[in-house]
Amino acid sequence: MPPIVAFEFDRQGVRAAVVDDGDARIARLANLEKPDIQSADSLAAALKEALPDVRWQRATLVAVFGGDQLRCRLLKLPPCPDAELPGMVRMQAVREFALADDAVVDFVPLTRGAEQPHGVLAATIDDADLKLCVGAAAKLDATLAKAVARGAAAAGLATRIAPELGEGSHLIAAAAAGAADLVVIDAGEPTLVRSTRTPIETITSEARRTAAMAAQQSGRKIDSTCLLGIAEEKSGDDLVPLDAAGYLADHHGLSAQSDADPQPLVGVIAAALDEALGATPALDFLHPRRPVVDHSDRRRLIVLAVAAAAALLAGVVFDYSQFWKLRKDIASKQQMLKQEEQNAEKWKPLREQVGAIDGWLETDVNWLDELERLGRKLRPQTLDEKDFPAETDAYLVQFTATRSTQRDQSGGKIDLRAVSRSPYSYDELEQRLRDGLHQVETTQGTMAAEGGDYRWETQTALRVDKPSEEDLP
Repeated sequence: MPPIVAFEFDRQGVRAAVVDDGDARIARLANLEKPDIQSADSLAAALKEALPDVRWQRATLVAVFGGDQLRCRLLKLPPCPDAELPGMVRMQAVREFALADDAVVDFVPLTRGAEQPHGVLAATIDDADLKLCVGAAAKLDATLAKAVARGAAAAGLATRIAPELGEGSHLIAAAAAGAADLVVIDAGEPTLVRSTRTPIETITSEARRTAAMAAQQSGRKIDSTCLLGIAEEKSGDDLVPLDAAGYLADHHGLSAQSDADPQPLVGVIAAALDEALGATPALDFLHPRRPVVDHSDRRRLIVLAVAAAAALLAGVVFDYSQFWKLRKDIASKQQMLKQEEQNAEKWKPLREQVGAIDGWLETDVNWLDELERLGRKLRPQTLDEKDFPAETDAYLVQFTATRSTQRDQSGGKIDLRAVSRSPYSYDELEQRLRDGLHQVETTQGTMAAEGGDYRWETQTALRVDKPSEEDLP
């Protein structure tokens, strides 16, 4: 009869237990250091090297996961029918563990009934690790039957050794290769699974801390803490040792001259025995709990009716699709028009300011042109001309230009002060300054205080009008 082989692998190597399918007797144990297992081929080769006398063809394999490969968490979910619970667990676990939607998730229900909140122990493993085990089974021409959690399998072995652990709340500390599994069971079901790499010498203190944490989390006192696969001298008054080696020797033919130490392999051995005895594992990542599928005729008829209704509805929707598309386009255009109107309204204050500036510019005078004109009027001839009128010469001393301060009134005013050599220059200067756009409003002549050749001073107020388009040069 083909054997049952339970195995685990990690960065240290592979560990395996071979059990006869007929009488559940332990045939062989193996612990092979093989740190370079990174593919299905290398895993299959390592198993063959660890168990060279096993007939792998049609053998039944059980993959065991623990330590860093396994992640567990207690989840609280709202009331729902049991059939909907797997879907809710998956949805919550994907968020809690930050998983992909197709990740492997299994769980242990801790409460029953649709009227109360659900508590579940959710667990997940890396999908790549599971695929590696499936590939190795194919390479060996064997059948991968299950993928279980090492700690949960060890806790199941503990309840077989001590059936009284099936009632109440207990902590199982099970030895593992380079680590230990700490499992809390309540009424025989695991409610907390964790692994620690604490040395065996200090595992008892770690077990006490885990028991206290579990009691605080669940609100229930841990009735006992049991050691599985750990030497009795490590126990204390509050720690109960379980004789795993003696139980396996008495009930499953474990030989005292086994090829490997059975103590760190209790989880792997327990997984192989569960498969041989037909026990259902608490967690099986190869066959996780899924939503219940109703295969009755009633469901089939409902599906057909829904499909027919959907087809009819699709025809109706198609008839109205163009209408709704047109309506959507109209709404979009209306929204665009409204946006453009809002944009135009936003620029209205700026347009008003620009209009005010344009209006102001229309009333202003080009004062540079006025200054040039004034220079030419005061001294129409250059100094080097032979007939330059030196006796009536005058020059500008002060020039003040002021635009009109009244709104919408054009033009401005020039106040100038000039000195001349003759008092008779006043009238001549006034005549030269006056034209159609310039009006002399006041002229006042006095004796200049400085004296000299230019001792006659005149103060003149000149009204300037803005030239029209025809008057511009």
